[in-house]
Amino acid sequence: MNNIQYSYGGNGTIRKVQNCDFFPGIRVSKEQRNCLSVKVCEFASKELDVGHTSVDFSKSFFKNIFDANEKFHEKTTLCVFAKAYECHCEYVDQNGVKCNGISKLCEFNQVTGLITSKKKFIGCTNWKPKEKHRYLTIPNNVDLELLETMFSEYSYHPYGIDFKNDEVNTVDESFLHKVENRIVKGSVSKKASACPVTFYHIIPENLKECPFIATVSVEKHNHPPPPPYKTPYNIKNQLQNIINNEHTLDLTRRKNNDSKLLKWKTIK
Repeated sequence: MNNIQYSYGGNGTIRKVQNCDFFPGIRVSKEQRNCLSVKVCEFASKELDVGHTSVDFSKSFFKNIFDANEKFHEKTTLCVFAKAYECHCEYVDQNGVKCNGISKLCEFNQVTGLITSKKKFIGCTNWKPKEKHRYLTIPNNVDLELLETMFSEYSYHPYGIDFKNDEVNTVDESFLHKVENRIVKGSVSKKASACPVTFYHIIPENLKECPFIATVSVEKHNHPPPPPYKTPYNIKNQLQNIINNEHTLDLTRRKNNDSKLLKWKTIK
């Protein structure tokens, strides 16, 4: 039952059932679980705070989610801005004093053949010639105009605007948001009221004779549907097998992720 999109819990009560309307004449086991709701960001649109009984990707609800994901360049720019403040310069001078500089947006002249162009990078405010301070290269998919605006007009708040004490149902999210002239991380928490939905998994005792499983949910969810980003384990395993069998190593997830990492370099 690990392939279900919803997060569920409970004691996993299982009992044998002799007669089941879904599988007449077949001995089955019925497993009961409770929906654990979803965690929602404090900056999430109020339009997303709705209950549901079914999931239909053609509805406007999911259109809003998918449209938000199209703002890729802005999200990438926000992440680069945050990375600039979270990664500190590690340079130590001849006296053993560690650099306390902060990040700033810089530029240098890049010469390619007969063409000279200015290229932006994120450097250290304490940099001096012949000192090996760190700098951060800027990916091509970053909105440079937006990044310049952030450095000149925005401040970074890694723990949100009003940091509260840690709670079990609250976590810091990795996504960043623009709030007035501040770049902040939102807190993600569960709804105050528990979701009333109960899941029933009806599983034949002999899956070879009856290779089907019925999942039934009772009541209405009091929260939005979980986003369709939790890839079921069996699908990931099957995809990995296809990749391995076809020897298409460039398609592996690790290679894809490595190409997007923000890497520090040393400037001399």
